Amino acid sequence: MAKIGEDEFERLKSLAIRDRILGAVSDFYISDDGLLVPVYDETYLGSRIIIPSLAMALSFYSFSDNTTVTSVKLGERVKILYSGCFRMKENLIEVIFNDMVETIGSFAFSFTGVVRLELPNSVKCIDTEAFGYAKNLEYIKLPRLLNKLGHTAFGKCSGLQAIELPENLIEIGNSMFHSCVSLKEIIIHSGCLSIDKAAFFDCSSLEKVTIEEGCTIICDEAFAGCSAIRFMKLPSSLKDVSVIAAVDASDYAVRKLLDAKA
Repeated sequence: MAKIGEDEFERLKSLAIRDRILGAVSDFYISDDGLLVPVYDETYLGSRIIIPSLAMALSFYSFSDNTTVTSVKLGERVKILYSGCFRMKENLIEVIFNDMVETIGSFAFSFTGVVRLELPNSVKCIDTEAFGYAKNLEYIKLPRLLNKLGHTAFGKCSGLQAIELPENLIEIGNSMFHSCVSLKEIIIHSGCLSIDKAAFFDCSSLEKVTIEEGCTIICDEAFAGCSAIRFMKLPSSLKDVSVIAAVDASDYAVRKLLDAKA
């Protein structure tokens, strides 16, 4: 392990004094492979954090002891946010990404207070429940080169009203938007081949669904509990429509739309 250099520490300290970014002067070390590992002293649990430029990744649950953080700015070389690095930070409302981040690990921002996110196009992987239960999240723009979304990545984001899916996303995974009860419209582009089990389960405000040509499979309960759906455009490429809707009468409209295609 290598301690951060004194010059870099002093630079961060001066920033902290100027901008009151207390988290930047935490006692931390950076491993030989660029992994930032905070070792907090109680006096340094600040609300604004700047990740130093030497760091290339944030360690697992690296900020678990900081309950006051409201803003995070990633250093210019950070590429990986490991599992749970900001999990349960309900006061975290702002994340400033760089143009280098490639992987957002599982639970990285689950149970946080973030409201809007525009992820850089460098992001290629968003892992399981990365933003799950972020109840204040209203809007997110996903990167155009994204090729992996872990299951339940946005599950229980009850405030999510709009999301822009990338055109080359090949799969909507299991429970991807489970119980996103504020989501009203979704457009699934032609690059998507399958919509997995319970992908939009209990999205009770979802009214309009457009699935472009290319999708071939809609799995069990993909739209179960979506009782508000009034418009659903299905592609001619669709080959397999499983038991989509639950038995309850509230899903009658969904069953009728899909039965016509099955």
